[in-house]
Amino acid sequence: MPATEGTWRSALSAGAWRSIAAGSTLLAFSLGMFLVARRATGDVASPLPAALLIPTAATLVAWAWVLRFSQPDIGSWWLPKIAGRPEALFGIVLPLVTVLLFTVGVSYPGSRLVDWLVWITAYAALVLGPRWLISPRRGTPAATRRRRSQRLTQDIKRYRDDEGHECVRGMLTADFSPGQRTETLYVGFCPPFEFLPIVTAHAAGNTRASVKVAQVLHNGVQLEVRLPHAAPHQEVTKIEILAAEPEPC
Repeated sequence: MPATEGTWRSALSAGAWRSIAAGSTLLAFSLGMFLVARRATGDVASPLPAALLIPTAATLVAWAWVLRFSQPDIGSWWLPKIAGRPEALFGIVLPLVTVLLFTVGVSYPGSRLVDWLVWITAYAALVLGPRWLISPRRGTPAATRRRRSQRLTQDIKRYRDDEGHECVRGMLTADFSPGQRTETLYVGFCPPFEFLPIVTAHAAGNTRASVKVAQVLHNGVQLEVRLPHAAPHQEVTKIEILAAEPEPC
């Protein structure tokens, strides 16, 4: 299978789903407008019978929930941020307006108790139901879980003073397995120094590890970290490094 086939299918599915969601929303909105127009012109004078009213409201709620579940990250029903976000418009605002149009189109003038009970229940289901159900579904995003399980091993920053001299300061870690005593570390300089830099490095904290600058190049440095004795268990040592041009930085 080509490497891009899965990505192409995912993108196609997402694009097709967005088209279906937008199309169904516009269709339902247009139908609601049609019902209101017929009610306004007097073509329909009596409200929808209760036997059809309840299935109609339930169908609208189910349709709006499907739209809402398909886009769980667009915000709550209470304060949708629709500026520049068409998914919020099709997932929140238009479904609510559509249900309001159906309410007027099939139940005006609202003289029956069943109309009030059905549509109030429908709006409560729209506003409260998806928010409660989506919250546990969302959980912790996979990217966030991966970040939580990651550990910083290098944090290198490059500085330049007012005279244009550059230096690199940073922190990196040496990981020792049980029984290991020596670890080799590498730090790259990008872009490379114009002149061969002067590099100093030492172990941070209360560790007794020694750090030796084994090799210095324009584009990087090799460090050798050595413990006074073999690590009895998994051990992490932090190393601080400074690489500067021959001129003061």
